[in-house]
Amino acid sequence: MNPTNGHFESGWRVERRFTSLAERTVSLLEDAGDSIARHLWDGSQALAQHIDQTISLQMASNPLPLLEYVLVSATYRRLNVIELGCGCGSVGISLAQSIPDCNVLLTDLPEVTELVEANIERMKPAMSSE
Repeated sequence: MNPTNGHFESGWRVERRFTSLAERTVSLLEDAGDSIARHLWDGSQALAQHIDQTISLQMASNPLPLLEYVLVSATYRRLNVIELGCGCGSVGISLAQSIPDCNVLLTDLPEVTELVEANIERMKPAMSSE
């Protein structure tokens, strides 16, 4: 790994798979070395799971009512999402796989580009999502 020469990979790439309540599998790659930018953070998985439960109507009460409103409104209009500092792309990719007609823009530092593009190629977006 030598960022000054444009080489960012740690060499320890691993795959993690998660299954949503609707039986959709999210498959993500992450670098298991010293990089914090290309690491799959627990917080991103917690948010992706919370969104999955909200979409699946599995929550008795939602502690994030604005999020629930936005996700419910996606049933009748196109949802546009921007994820700043996406890392591996966990949250944005989960949304694109779960919500039809969803437009997701993932952003991060140049050192993350190759990894997040690999994760985007692996995903199976919902109908009309990109």
